[in-house]
Amino acid sequence: MTLSETYCAEYLEKVFYYALKKTGNETDAGDLASDISYEILKSLSRGTQPVSFSGWVWKIAANVYGRWAKKRWYSAESDAADIDAITELLADEENLENALVLQEDMMLMRRELAFIRSDYRSILVAHYLEDKSVSMIAREFGIPPGTVKTKLISSRKKLREGMTMAREFGKRSYNPENVYYSMNGKEGDNGQPWSIVTHLMYQNIFLEVYENPETAEELALELGIALPYMEDELEFLVREQLLRKEGNKYVTNFRIISREEQLSRHNRIMAVQQELAKLFENLIDTWNAACEKKGIRYYESCQSWEDVKWTLLCNAIDQYIWDYSDYDGTKVPDRPNNGRWELTGYETADFIRPKGIGMHGGFNENVNNGQYKFYGWWDHTPQFLTYEESNAMLAVAVGEEPNPEYADKLVEYGYAVKTETGYALTVVIFETGLTDRVFGRLEEADQKNLRSIGESIRSIMDNVGYIGREYIFDRAMVDGWIRFDSETTSKVVGAYIYR
Repeated sequence: MTLSETYCAEYLEKVFYYALKKTGNETDAGDLASDISYEILKSLSRGTQPVSFSGWVWKIAANVYGRWAKKRWYSAESDAADIDAITELLADEENLENALVLQEDMMLMRRELAFIRSDYRSILVAHYLEDKSVSMIAREFGIPPGTVKTKLISSRKKLREGMTMAREFGKRSYNPENVYYSMNGKEGDNGQPWSIVTHLMYQNIFLEVYENPETAEELALELGIALPYMEDELEFLVREQLLRKEGNKYVTNFRIISREEQLSRHNRIMAVQQELAKLFENLIDTWNAACEKKGIRYYESCQSWEDVKWTLLCNAIDQYIWDYSDYDGTKVPDRPNNGRWELTGYETADFIRPKGIGMHGGFNENVNNGQYKFYGWWDHTPQFLTYEESNAMLAVAVGEEPNPEYADKLVEYGYAVKTETGYALTVVIFETGLTDRVFGRLEEADQKNLRSIGESIRSIMDNVGYIGREYIFDRAMVDGWIRFDSETTSKVVGAYIYR
């Protein structure tokens, strides 16, 4: 580590609090600390190699303060006395050691101030750092002088206790964890909740208080974050409905599935993964063959059969997943900034499992369109379609004239192509309610076979519970039933619309 790096790492805060003590206010302290740091770093950049680095730093600090004080029309006599006292202190090794102890005390005091409640902290800072009298503080805070004195006594006691003990910060202060999420619904205007929940600090707040309500003070200690900042962040998360406040404690406002629960579920799924994937593959193959025998075209698409299977498999899995999910799309709560969503968090787990398959679509209640998002192929399509783009897609699907501005956007995304007569979609197009109508037209033997396969799928899911679509899809790729080719697989594979 260079001397410049040593100064920045070990002395910047000490210099600021030295300046704060001398000036009495943060604005002037910032200016003075900047001047001191400039002189020190400028000298080091020229190659200065002080024998006693600490003594050299504080001597420069004293000299710069002396010049700064004169410019500010401070008393020349008191300045000289102050500077002389510091200079004498720095000249003596024993006194220098005492000075460093005082600096450490200041750092300890700063640390403890960070963990004292805001109302007590404000009074302490006003009295000891800004040198304000009890009566002045009482007027400024609108409280009786006796209350000020009581809080000063109480906060001094807390400071002393804290400065004499070894603070044990929580594990999350030095070993933060990640959380990943799944969401149902519609994002807020500012991208909530994704714009918030991906921050590492927020993730660890959620993990810490999930089913374990804590005060702001407890959270500040656990995460090693100064209480003023923690209080501000907690109130923000409450406003965004990601935390809720119970008395003076905070608790996570959505479910987080622990790594232990995930591992248990993963092991249960892996025990039936191969069998279940084969059943879904058989279900789709049987359905498709039965429709072909009757000359029924139950979807339209310019995609190849290999690409269409991606959508059909995910769609079939979802039909069964809804039966084992507690999600009810009609009950998704309204959120700030026009959001409407439900969130589930997952602790980071250290076991290997299939990559998740997401689902995005258009935020339009009049149009049912979606895009399954596959790991490694995620960025080929937009995260969602706008209201106008969804309407343009539906117009093309039903043979109407779309708004060309938004239809051209679909072409840009790959969801449509231009033709001589207008536009054509490149996604899978389903007829709303067609599945039920088609089933009754199939041969009786095919109907019986399809029911048998469906009952086997339900039997497995009854025993295992919710199974993510990625487990079945991943096994279908291992089986070779789903195939991927970076050059021939459609870039909008997994996209569909109902008309």
